[in-house]
Amino acid sequence: MRDLILLLGEPMQISLYSIKFIAQDITIYLWSPWRATALEHRLFDVCRNLPACKVEEEPDEWRIQLKDQASWQKIVQIIARVLDGWKEEANEIGREHRSWYWVIEAETDRNGYDSEGEPSSVWAYIQLGIEEGNPGEEKSSETLTLDGLSFRFWNESQAE
Repeated sequence: MRDLILLLGEPMQISLYSIKFIAQDITIYLWSPWRATALEHRLFDVCRNLPACKVEEEPDEWRIQLKDQASWQKIVQIIARVLDGWKEEANEIGREHRSWYWVIEAETDRNGYDSEGEPSSVWAYIQLGIEEGNPGEEKSSETLTLDGLSFRFWNESQAE
């Protein structure tokens, strides 16, 4: 079994703040680039500019392949900076409060496959919260998941 792991490469021990994962590979997807929001494009673009990122572009999706934990940690930091800047833009407007969160999901059957028949993996998304209203007024809030941008932590190597 050790020979198989050496052939595929060592698994990465990565973290998303205090949550730790072991992943063979990480893929960042921008699904349907022509429909993705400007913020999704902005986040994908800052990720693709790191030197260790391998970018693949097809008409329906763009992908970034990562194989080292240092690049992942840089991506987490860069995304936080971009999204914190997005939050600060709302402070300039004055009537909007913005927040953002990581959402993590996974599914598996007892054989290690998801509902689509692919090897199970963990997915991460970014969720935005927007609250509007002036002081003294009833506030309206909205939650939006940036599902055009997703992060997949593979438990098996996707190297071909």
